[in-house]
Amino acid sequence: SLAILLTAGCAIFTVKKSRPKEFASGLILTYTTMDAYGTVDRPYYEINLYANKHITAGYSNQDGFSDKELTDEQFQEIVDYINSDKFLSLKEDLTDPAILDGSSTSVIIYYADGTTFKTGGLNVSSKTYNGLVDLLYEYK
Repeated sequence: SLAILLTAGCAIFTVKKSRPKEFASGLILTYTTMDAYGTVDRPYYEINLYANKHITAGYSNQDGFSDKELTDEQFQEIVDYINSDKFLSLKEDLTDPAILDGSSTSVIIYYADGTTFKTGGLNVSSKTYNGLVDLLYEYK
């Protein structure tokens, strides 16, 4: 917590940092990517992170996604990243307006209370967003 003293008014108060929201008990994160011309019937690549520390990856038109159990450290690194103020302050639409074609990506985080956090777009150049994507590809 952070204590602040206001000398002019002689007031002291404490500000507590909010606790991260609790993740859903099953699927907690989905990352998808497809080219700009992708449609519902075209395959896209997907990586999923689960609360049981498993990560799956594969193309939407294929059976048998890969399934890997993460170490506690790998799982915690991803959780800490997606709980960071820097990541959670990303806008929902991170599309680079200067580039009108290319790949579209998205990240959805699922919480126990039924809410979600969504971010992504076309040709995302955010270092914060791409840092998470790099972690997911490294550990899949």
